[in-house]
Amino acid sequence: LATRSADLRSTRWRHAAGVVLVGLVVWPTVVAPARYLGLSVANGVQLANAAEAYRARSDAESTEPVWRSRMPAISDRLVDYIRDHTPRNTRVFATERPYSNVFVTTGRPNAAGFIDMVHQIYNLGPEYVDGLNYLEPAAFRRLEIDYVHATDDWVAGLPARAQRWLSDPDLFELVARDGGETLYRVRPAFPGLDVEPDPRSFEALRSIPPSTKVFLEPRIHWLTKLQVASVLSHTQLLGDASTRLLLLRSPGLWTVAPLDEQVPDLVVLPTSIEPWTWMFLPANGRRPIWRNDEIVIYAPRGVVVPIATPPDRAAPPITVQVSQLSAERGQATFDAAFTEHASDRWTGQDWVIVELDDGPWPMPVRFLGAGLGPEVAKWFDGLLSAGSATSAHTYALDVQVPSLAVRNESGAFIPLPTSQGDLGPG
Repeated sequence: LATRSADLRSTRWRHAAGVVLVGLVVWPTVVAPARYLGLSVANGVQLANAAEAYRARSDAESTEPVWRSRMPAISDRLVDYIRDHTPRNTRVFATERPYSNVFVTTGRPNAAGFIDMVHQIYNLGPEYVDGLNYLEPAAFRRLEIDYVHATDDWVAGLPARAQRWLSDPDLFELVARDGGETLYRVRPAFPGLDVEPDPRSFEALRSIPPSTKVFLEPRIHWLTKLQVASVLSHTQLLGDASTRLLLLRSPGLWTVAPLDEQVPDLVVLPTSIEPWTWMFLPANGRRPIWRNDEIVIYAPRGVVVPIATPPDRAAPPITVQVSQLSAERGQATFDAAFTEHASDRWTGQDWVIVELDDGPWPMPVRFLGAGLGPEVAKWFDGLLSAGSATSAHTYALDVQVPSLAVRNESGAFIPLPTSQGDLGPG
Protein backbone atom coordinates (compact mmCIF):
# COMPACT_ATOMS: atom_id res chain seq x y z
CA LEU A 1 0.00 0.00 0.00
CA ALA A 2 2.84 2.38 0.76
CA THR A 3 4.33 1.69 -2.69
CA ARG A 4 1.00 2.21 -4.46
CA SER A 5 0.42 5.52 -2.62
CA ALA A 6 3.32 7.03 -4.56
CA ASP A 7 1.16 6.79 -7.72
CA LEU A 8 -1.36 9.23 -6.26
CA ARG A 9 -1.05 12.56 -8.07
CA SER A 10 -2.68 14.72 -5.41
CA THR A 11 -0.57 15.69 -2.38
CA ARG A 12 -3.73 15.78 -0.28
CA TRP A 13 -4.51 12.15 -1.17
CA ARG A 14 -0.94 11.11 -0.41
CA HIS A 15 -1.22 12.68 3.05
CA ALA A 16 -4.56 10.97 3.61
CA ALA A 17 -3.10 7.61 2.54
CA GLY A 18 -0.17 8.13 4.93
CA VAL A 19 -2.54 8.73 7.82
CA VAL A 20 -4.46 5.54 6.97
CA LEU A 21 -1.24 3.52 6.78
CA VAL A 22 -0.01 4.81 10.14
CA GLY A 23 -3.41 4.02 11.62
CA LEU A 24 -3.27 0.46 10.32
CA VAL A 25 0.18 -0.02 11.91
CA VAL A 26 -0.74 1.56 15.24
CA TRP A 27 -4.23 0.11 15.66
CA PRO A 28 -3.25 -3.43 16.84
CA THR A 29 -1.12 -1.84 19.57
CA VAL A 30 -3.68 0.60 20.91
CA VAL A 31 -6.96 -1.27 20.46
CA ALA A 32 -6.65 -3.42 23.63
CA PRO A 33 -5.56 -0.58 25.98
CA ALA A 34 -8.22 1.66 24.45
CA ARG A 35 -10.88 -0.97 25.05
CA TYR A 36 -9.80 -1.54 28.68
CA LEU A 37 -9.68 2.19 29.28
CA GLY A 38 -13.21 2.51 27.96
CA LEU A 39 -14.44 -0.27 30.22
CA SER A 40 -12.72 1.29 33.24
CA VAL A 41 -14.27 4.69 32.52
CA ALA A 42 -17.70 3.14 32.03
CA ASN A 43 -17.69 0.57 34.86
CA GLY A 44 -15.03 1.70 37.32
CA VAL A 45 -12.03 -0.24 38.66
CA GLN A 46 -12.65 -3.95 39.33
CA LEU A 47 -10.60 -6.05 41.75
CA ALA A 48 -9.97 -9.77 41.31
CA ASN A 49 -8.26 -12.38 43.46
CA ALA A 50 -4.93 -13.57 42.05
CA ALA A 51 -4.36 -17.29 41.67
CA GLU A 52 -2.06 -19.02 44.14
CA ALA A 53 1.44 -19.62 42.77
CA TYR A 54 5.02 -19.88 43.91
CA ARG A 55 8.48 -19.20 42.62
CA ALA A 56 11.86 -20.53 43.69
CA ARG A 57 14.15 -18.14 45.56
CA SER A 58 17.85 -18.53 46.17
CA ASP A 59 19.68 -15.97 48.26
CA ALA A 60 22.16 -15.80 51.09
CA GLU A 61 19.49 -16.44 53.71
CA SER A 62 17.25 -19.12 52.22
CA THR A 63 16.57 -21.52 49.38
CA GLU A 64 12.91 -21.97 50.31
CA PRO A 65 10.23 -21.42 47.66
CA VAL A 66 8.23 -18.22 47.97
CA TRP A 67 4.45 -18.52 47.80
CA ARG A 68 1.94 -16.03 46.51
CA SER A 69 -1.19 -16.82 48.45
CA ARG A 70 -4.71 -16.39 47.15
CA MET A 71 -6.59 -14.14 49.58
CA PRO A 72 -9.13 -16.39 51.35
CA ALA A 73 -12.72 -15.30 51.11
CA ILE A 74 -14.51 -13.94 54.16
CA SER A 75 -18.23 -13.72 54.79
CA ASP A 76 -19.80 -10.32 54.00
CA ARG A 77 -22.00 -10.76 57.04
CA LEU A 78 -19.00 -11.13 59.34
CA VAL A 79 -17.25 -8.21 57.66
CA ASP A 80 -20.28 -6.00 58.23
CA TYR A 81 -20.49 -7.06 61.89
CA ILE A 82 -16.82 -6.23 62.50
CA ARG A 83 -17.16 -2.85 60.77
CA ASP A 84 -20.38 -1.91 62.55
CA HIS A 85 -19.76 -3.27 66.05
CA THR A 86 -16.04 -2.97 66.81
CA PRO A 87 -13.69 0.01 67.27
CA ARG A 88 -11.04 0.53 64.61
CA ASN A 89 -8.21 -0.59 66.88
CA THR A 90 -9.88 -3.95 67.64
CA ARG A 91 -7.48 -6.84 67.10
CA VAL A 92 -9.05 -9.69 65.13
CA PHE A 93 -7.19 -13.00 64.95
CA ALA A 94 -7.31 -14.37 61.38
CA THR A 95 -6.91 -18.11 60.90
CA GLU A 96 -6.68 -18.48 57.12
CA ARG A 97 -3.35 -18.13 55.32
CA PRO A 98 -1.97 -15.51 54.59
CA TYR A 99 -3.84 -14.20 57.68
CA SER A 100 -4.65 -10.79 56.23
CA ASN A 101 -8.18 -11.25 54.86
CA VAL A 102 -9.81 -9.68 57.93
CA PHE A 103 -7.34 -6.80 57.92
CA VAL A 104 -7.84 -6.08 54.21
CA THR A 105 -11.65 -6.21 54.36
CA THR A 106 -12.23 -4.45 57.70
CA GLY A 107 -9.09 -2.44 58.48
CA ARG A 108 -8.81 -4.11 61.90
CA PRO A 109 -5.23 -5.14 62.84
CA ASN A 110 -4.40 -8.83 63.16
CA ALA A 111 -1.24 -8.56 65.37
CA ALA A 112 0.50 -11.14 63.17
CA GLY A 113 4.04 -9.77 63.46
CA PHE A 114 6.65 -9.79 66.21
CA ILE A 115 5.62 -8.11 69.46
CA ASP A 116 7.11 -4.67 70.22
CA MET A 117 8.46 -4.27 66.68
CA VAL A 118 7.23 -1.98 63.91
CA HIS A 119 7.05 -3.88 60.62
CA GLN A 120 6.92 -2.74 57.03
CA ILE A 121 5.73 -6.21 55.97
CA TYR A 122 4.55 -8.66 58.62
CA ASN A 123 5.95 -12.14 59.20
CA LEU A 124 4.29 -14.40 61.75
CA GLY A 125 5.71 -14.03 65.24
CA PRO A 126 5.90 -17.04 67.59
CA GLU A 127 2.84 -15.94 69.57
CA TYR A 128 0.70 -15.91 66.42
CA VAL A 129 1.98 -19.37 65.47
CA ASP A 130 1.04 -20.65 68.95
CA GLY A 131 -2.41 -19.14 68.58
CA LEU A 132 -2.91 -20.80 65.21
CA ASN A 133 -1.65 -24.23 66.27
CA TYR A 134 -2.74 -24.51 69.90
CA LEU A 135 -5.04 -21.55 70.74
CA GLU A 136 -2.49 -20.77 73.44
CA PRO A 137 -3.98 -18.48 76.16
CA ALA A 138 -0.62 -16.84 76.96
CA ALA A 139 -0.17 -16.01 73.27
CA PHE A 140 -3.60 -14.33 73.15
CA ARG A 141 -2.70 -12.39 76.28
CA ARG A 142 0.58 -11.17 74.76
CA LEU A 143 -1.09 -10.28 71.43
CA GLU A 144 -4.12 -8.63 73.13
CA ILE A 145 -6.57 -10.36 70.78
CA ASP A 146 -10.21 -9.22 70.98
CA TYR A 147 -11.94 -11.38 68.35
CA VAL A 148 -11.25 -14.59 66.43
CA HIS A 149 -12.37 -15.19 62.86
CA ALA A 150 -12.51 -19.00 62.82
CA THR A 151 -13.17 -21.37 59.94
CA ASP A 152 -14.51 -24.86 60.46
CA ASP A 153 -11.39 -26.36 58.85
CA TRP A 154 -9.11 -24.48 61.26
CA VAL A 155 -11.16 -25.53 64.29
CA ALA A 156 -11.11 -29.17 63.16
CA GLY A 157 -7.30 -29.11 63.13
CA LEU A 158 -6.90 -27.78 66.68
CA PRO A 159 -5.94 -30.06 69.60
CA ALA A 160 -8.86 -31.38 71.66
CA ARG A 161 -8.06 -29.01 74.56
CA ALA A 162 -8.22 -25.98 72.28
CA GLN A 163 -11.52 -27.14 70.77
CA ARG A 164 -13.02 -27.42 74.26
CA TRP A 165 -11.91 -23.89 75.08
CA LEU A 166 -13.41 -22.50 71.88
CA SER A 167 -16.77 -24.13 72.58
CA ASP A 168 -16.90 -22.81 76.17
CA PRO A 169 -19.15 -19.67 76.23
CA ASP A 170 -17.36 -18.45 79.35
CA LEU A 171 -14.15 -18.20 77.31
CA PHE A 172 -15.40 -17.36 73.79
CA GLU A 173 -18.68 -15.68 72.90
CA LEU A 174 -20.12 -16.60 69.48
CA VAL A 175 -21.29 -13.27 68.02
CA ALA A 176 -21.83 -14.11 64.32
CA ARG A 177 -21.77 -17.12 62.01
CA ASP A 178 -22.20 -17.58 58.28
CA GLY A 179 -21.66 -20.93 56.58
CA GLY A 180 -18.32 -22.38 57.68
CA GLU A 181 -17.11 -19.14 59.30
CA THR A 182 -17.59 -17.99 62.87
CA LEU A 183 -16.69 -14.79 64.69
CA TYR A 184 -15.91 -15.16 68.41
CA ARG A 185 -15.39 -12.46 71.01
CA VAL A 186 -12.55 -13.35 73.38
CA ARG A 187 -13.80 -13.12 76.95
CA PRO A 188 -11.36 -11.87 79.65
CA ALA A 189 -11.32 -15.31 81.28
CA PHE A 190 -9.52 -16.95 78.36
CA PRO A 191 -6.23 -14.99 78.26
CA GLY A 192 -6.30 -15.17 82.06
CA LEU A 193 -6.31 -18.99 82.13
CA ASP A 194 -3.54 -20.35 84.35
CA VAL A 195 -2.63 -23.49 82.42
CA GLU A 196 0.58 -25.14 81.29
CA PRO A 197 1.35 -24.30 77.68
CA ASP A 198 1.21 -27.03 75.10
CA PRO A 199 4.67 -28.67 75.28
CA ARG A 200 5.02 -28.32 71.47
CA SER A 201 4.38 -24.57 71.55
CA PHE A 202 6.94 -21.76 71.43
CA GLU A 203 5.46 -20.61 74.74
CA ALA A 204 6.80 -23.77 76.39
CA LEU A 205 10.37 -22.67 75.58
CA ARG A 206 10.03 -19.66 77.90
CA SER A 207 10.58 -22.04 80.86
CA ILE A 208 14.25 -22.48 79.87
CA PRO A 209 16.43 -20.80 82.55
CA PRO A 210 17.97 -17.38 81.71
CA SER A 211 21.50 -18.65 82.35
CA THR A 212 21.23 -21.17 79.50
CA LYS A 213 23.56 -20.71 76.53
CA VAL A 214 21.62 -21.36 73.30
CA PHE A 215 23.40 -21.79 69.95
CA LEU A 216 21.34 -20.92 66.83
CA GLU A 217 22.82 -23.03 64.04
CA PRO A 218 23.39 -20.91 60.89
CA ARG A 219 21.44 -23.21 58.56
CA ILE A 220 18.10 -22.64 60.30
CA HIS A 221 15.59 -20.80 58.10
CA TRP A 222 15.85 -17.11 58.97
CA LEU A 223 12.21 -16.66 60.10
CA THR A 224 12.16 -19.77 62.27
CA LYS A 225 15.47 -18.67 63.79
CA LEU A 226 13.97 -15.29 64.72
CA GLN A 227 10.87 -16.92 66.20
CA VAL A 228 13.09 -19.01 68.50
CA ALA A 229 15.32 -16.01 69.30
CA SER A 230 12.23 -14.02 70.27
CA VAL A 231 10.92 -16.51 72.84
CA LEU A 232 14.45 -17.26 74.12
CA SER A 233 15.58 -13.64 74.25
CA HIS A 234 15.86 -14.00 78.05
CA THR A 235 18.66 -16.59 77.62
CA GLN A 236 22.24 -16.15 76.36
CA LEU A 237 21.85 -16.44 72.58
CA LEU A 238 24.89 -17.46 70.53
CA GLY A 239 25.40 -17.51 66.78
CA ASP A 240 23.52 -15.10 64.54
CA ALA A 241 19.93 -13.86 64.28
CA SER A 242 19.76 -10.98 61.82
CA THR A 243 16.41 -9.18 61.56
CA ARG A 244 17.28 -7.72 58.14
CA LEU A 245 14.69 -9.79 56.25
CA LEU A 246 11.93 -8.79 58.68
CA LEU A 247 11.97 -5.32 57.06
CA LEU A 248 11.52 -3.60 60.40
CA ARG A 249 11.09 0.12 61.00
CA SER A 250 12.28 -0.41 64.57
CA PRO A 251 15.50 -2.17 65.61
CA GLY A 252 15.59 -5.79 66.71
CA LEU A 253 15.39 -6.43 70.44
CA TRP A 254 17.62 -9.50 70.83
CA THR A 255 21.29 -9.66 71.76
CA VAL A 256 23.09 -12.51 70.00
CA ALA A 257 26.80 -13.09 70.72
CA PRO A 258 29.26 -15.00 68.51
CA LEU A 259 29.83 -18.64 69.41
CA ASP A 260 33.65 -18.25 69.52
CA GLU A 261 35.01 -20.69 72.08
CA GLN A 262 31.86 -20.97 74.18
CA VAL A 263 30.26 -24.37 74.65
CA PRO A 264 26.46 -24.02 74.47
CA ASP A 265 23.96 -25.80 76.69
CA LEU A 266 21.37 -26.04 73.90
CA VAL A 267 21.81 -26.25 70.15
CA VAL A 268 18.97 -25.39 67.77
CA LEU A 269 19.16 -27.26 64.46
CA PRO A 270 16.98 -27.49 61.35
CA THR A 271 15.06 -30.76 61.18
CA SER A 272 16.79 -31.57 57.88
CA ILE A 273 20.03 -32.12 59.84
CA GLU A 274 18.43 -34.15 62.62
CA PRO A 275 19.08 -37.64 61.16
CA TRP A 276 22.81 -36.89 61.17
CA THR A 277 23.22 -35.51 64.70
CA TRP A 278 24.74 -38.78 65.93
CA MET A 279 27.97 -37.70 64.18
CA PHE A 280 28.64 -34.73 66.44
CA LEU A 281 26.46 -35.11 69.55
CA PRO A 282 27.53 -37.23 72.53
CA ALA A 283 25.67 -40.50 72.95
CA ASN A 284 23.69 -39.27 75.99
CA GLY A 285 22.60 -36.06 74.21
CA ARG A 286 21.10 -37.35 70.98
CA ARG A 287 17.49 -37.22 72.15
CA PRO A 288 15.94 -33.79 71.45
CA ILE A 289 14.25 -31.83 74.22
CA TRP A 290 11.83 -29.99 71.85
CA ARG A 291 10.95 -29.91 68.18
CA ASN A 292 8.44 -28.71 65.62
CA ASP A 293 8.25 -29.11 61.85
CA GLU A 294 11.19 -26.76 61.19
CA ILE A 295 13.64 -27.06 64.09
CA VAL A 296 14.85 -29.47 66.73
CA ILE A 297 16.60 -28.55 70.01
CA TYR A 298 19.18 -30.70 71.77
CA ALA A 299 20.75 -30.46 75.23
CA PRO A 300 23.99 -32.41 74.71
CA ARG A 301 25.18 -31.88 78.28
CA GLY A 302 21.80 -32.54 79.89
CA VAL A 303 21.51 -29.05 81.38
CA VAL A 304 17.85 -28.67 80.33
CA VAL A 305 15.28 -31.42 80.85
CA PRO A 306 13.05 -32.40 77.90
CA ILE A 307 10.11 -30.05 77.35
CA ALA A 308 8.22 -32.08 74.75
CA THR A 309 9.02 -35.78 74.56
CA PRO A 310 9.53 -36.68 70.89
CA PRO A 311 8.30 -40.01 69.54
CA ASP A 312 10.73 -42.89 69.69
CA ARG A 313 12.61 -43.50 66.49
CA ALA A 314 12.39 -46.85 64.77
CA ALA A 315 15.32 -49.13 65.53
CA PRO A 316 17.96 -49.00 62.79
CA PRO A 317 18.10 -51.95 60.38
CA ILE A 318 21.80 -52.44 61.13
CA THR A 319 24.08 -51.32 63.97
CA VAL A 320 27.86 -50.98 64.10
CA GLN A 321 30.16 -51.09 67.11
CA VAL A 322 33.65 -49.59 66.73
CA SER A 323 36.38 -50.79 69.09
CA GLN A 324 40.15 -51.19 69.39
CA LEU A 325 40.73 -47.73 67.95
CA SER A 326 44.37 -46.71 67.61
CA ALA A 327 45.28 -43.39 65.95
CA GLU A 328 48.61 -41.65 65.42
CA ARG A 329 49.94 -39.12 62.88
CA GLY A 330 47.04 -39.33 60.49
CA GLN A 331 46.80 -43.12 60.57
CA ALA A 332 44.25 -45.20 62.44
CA THR A 333 43.25 -48.83 62.85
CA PHE A 334 39.96 -50.02 64.32
CA ASP A 335 37.60 -52.97 64.51
CA ALA A 336 34.00 -52.66 63.34
CA ALA A 337 31.37 -55.24 64.28
CA PHE A 338 28.12 -55.12 62.27
CA THR A 339 24.81 -56.62 63.45
CA GLU A 340 21.90 -56.82 61.02
CA HIS A 341 18.34 -56.51 62.37
CA ALA A 342 16.13 -56.08 59.29
CA SER A 343 17.49 -57.01 55.87
CA ASP A 344 14.48 -55.53 54.02
CA ARG A 345 15.15 -51.97 55.26
CA TRP A 346 18.61 -51.32 53.81
CA THR A 347 20.67 -52.18 50.75
CA GLY A 348 24.39 -51.57 51.29
CA GLN A 349 27.10 -49.87 53.33
CA ASP A 350 29.82 -47.33 52.54
CA TRP A 351 32.35 -45.32 54.53
CA VAL A 352 32.31 -41.54 54.12
CA ILE A 353 34.47 -38.72 55.46
CA VAL A 354 32.91 -35.31 56.10
CA GLU A 355 34.51 -32.01 57.01
CA LEU A 356 33.83 -30.66 60.52
CA ASP A 357 34.44 -27.14 61.74
CA ASP A 358 37.24 -26.60 64.25
CA GLY A 359 35.17 -24.76 66.88
CA PRO A 360 33.95 -26.11 70.21
CA TRP A 361 30.96 -27.63 68.44
CA PRO A 362 32.32 -30.03 65.77
CA MET A 363 29.43 -29.93 63.30
CA PRO A 364 29.65 -30.69 59.57
CA VAL A 365 30.63 -27.62 57.60
CA ARG A 366 28.32 -28.17 54.60
CA PHE A 367 25.01 -29.99 54.27
CA LEU A 368 23.22 -31.07 51.12
CA GLY A 369 19.65 -29.89 50.54
CA ALA A 370 16.37 -31.66 51.36
CA GLY A 371 17.78 -33.40 54.44
CA LEU A 372 20.21 -35.54 52.42
CA GLY A 373 22.97 -35.18 54.98
CA PRO A 374 26.46 -33.68 55.05
CA GLU A 375 28.49 -33.07 51.94
CA VAL A 376 30.92 -35.98 51.50
CA ALA A 377 34.62 -35.10 51.23
CA LYS A 378 35.77 -38.68 50.58
CA TRP A 379 34.03 -41.97 49.90
CA PHE A 380 35.24 -45.55 50.42
CA ASP A 381 33.49 -48.72 49.31
CA GLY A 382 31.95 -50.94 51.97
CA LEU A 383 31.94 -54.71 52.21
CA LEU A 384 28.40 -55.35 53.35
CA SER A 385 25.07 -55.90 51.63
CA ALA A 386 21.61 -56.70 52.92
CA GLY A 387 21.07 -60.27 54.05
CA SER A 388 24.66 -61.07 54.99
CA ALA A 389 25.82 -58.24 57.22
CA THR A 390 26.45 -59.69 60.67
CA SER A 391 30.24 -59.81 60.78
CA ALA A 392 33.37 -58.08 62.16
CA HIS A 393 36.34 -56.59 60.30
CA THR A 394 39.57 -54.71 61.01
CA TYR A 395 40.24 -51.52 59.05
CA ALA A 396 43.25 -49.25 58.54
CA LEU A 397 42.75 -45.59 57.58
CA ASP A 398 45.55 -43.40 56.24
CA VAL A 399 44.34 -39.81 55.98
CA GLN A 400 47.45 -38.57 54.21
CA VAL A 401 47.19 -40.90 51.17
CA PRO A 402 44.14 -41.07 51.70
CA SER A 403 43.13 -44.75 51.77
CA LEU A 404 41.01 -47.21 53.71
CA ALA A 405 42.03 -50.86 53.79
CA VAL A 406 40.44 -53.97 55.30
CA ARG A 407 42.30 -57.00 56.70
CA ASN A 408 41.62 -60.21 54.81
CA GLU A 409 41.68 -63.78 56.11
CA SER A 410 45.46 -64.04 55.64
CA GLY A 411 46.08 -60.89 57.70
CA ALA A 412 47.01 -58.57 54.81
CA PHE A 413 45.33 -55.17 54.39
CA ILE A 414 43.50 -54.80 51.03
CA PRO A 415 42.70 -51.21 49.91
CA LEU A 416 39.00 -50.47 49.28
CA PRO A 417 37.82 -48.62 46.16
CA THR A 418 37.56 -44.87 46.76
CA SER A 419 36.58 -41.58 45.18
CA GLN A 420 39.16 -39.16 43.85
CA GLY A 421 40.56 -36.16 45.70
CA ASP A 422 42.79 -35.38 48.64
CA LEU A 423 41.73 -34.55 52.19
CA GLY A 424 42.52 -31.12 53.56
CA PRO A 425 42.39 -29.88 57.16
CA GLY A 426 39.28 -30.77 59.13
